[in-house]
Amino acid sequence: MPGNPNRNRRGNHGGSPKNPLNRSANIDESQNTSVWVSNLPGDCTIQQLLAPIRRVGKIFFTHINPPNDKFTTSAAKITFWDRRATDNFLELIRDGKITIGGLQPAVRMHRIRAAPQPASDRSRVLVVWGSPHVVSMEVLAPLFRSEIEFQIDEVEEMMWRGERRLEIRFGSHRAQASRAEQMLQVLKAGKATEYAVANLTPEQRIFLCFIEILWGGDPCELP
Repeated sequence: MPGNPNRNRRGNHGGSPKNPLNRSANIDESQNTSVWVSNLPGDCTIQQLLAPIRRVGKIFFTHINPPNDKFTTSAAKITFWDRRATDNFLELIRDGKITIGGLQPAVRMHRIRAAPQPASDRSRVLVVWGSPHVVSMEVLAPLFRSEIEFQIDEVEEMMWRGERRLEIRFGSHRAQASRAEQMLQVLKAGKATEYAVANLTPEQRIFLCFIEILWGGDPCELP
């Protein structure tokens, strides 16, 4: 199973203020792209959290805090790609159009402000295309796990002319899809990483040199 990014959580359902990633961006509140979502199911998953969020915009980061000694429900931080997506989500919440696990989530702007991301084709969805000998979650998941703590929303698979196309929908772009893409680019360039040498056959390392790596559309922004 993917690593658990909920480590070192505090009892107040919040992140450590000592973590540089938990410091507010120097921006006006009107530009903040992060929200705090509470009253989520105690066993809430990334897939459950993101499934009802559609026609909103790209997701940059998510983090779920499970119940603890003070809270019987989960809570989550969601950072959208830009403020427009954030506003779209808030509108759906105000209109009561989103329920998660049968619960009506409570949402407010996150106290730790996050700046909008530049417009680009990057997303939390990584598309990998190539030989089925390496383009499989059996090969890629342990590779990613060797360096990344990540969560998987969904994986879609398609075969075409003997090659496999994987659309891997991570829970976040930040530190998950972005880092996975970097790892694959290194292997595609033929650089023998320590993990590759220890865990992949010479044939698999060759196949990785011929994979295609693309960014896919985030389901949270698609109709």
